[in-house]
Amino acid sequence: MTSKVPSMTDDARRENLKKALEARLERVAIKNALKSGAKTPEWALEQDAAQRMYVKQFLRALPGIGNKRADQIMAELKIPECRRIKGLSAGMRDKLLWRVA
Repeated sequence: MTSKVPSMTDDARRENLKKALEARLERVAIKNALKSGAKTPEWALEQDAAQRMYVKQFLRALPGIGNKRADQIMAELKIPECRRIKGLSAGMRDKLLWRVA
């Protein structure tokens, strides 16, 4: 049995694209604030837009952390590559913040 995906109207599609763009722009703003040092990692983790960000993207947005260092931190804390901020437990968030502080 196959299920048919409901089709969207052009207006609904445009509205969804607009929401997706806004979410991407919010995440970029968070990354830029972290990179410049204007905001702290604690602040970033409290933002709703950051919850959909991958942990590696979050780490790479911090000053002085690139791909290699982000991989080392994730391996040290045993965080899978595909984990998002939202998927971290409270204890794991605390460990992450302690590690990057």
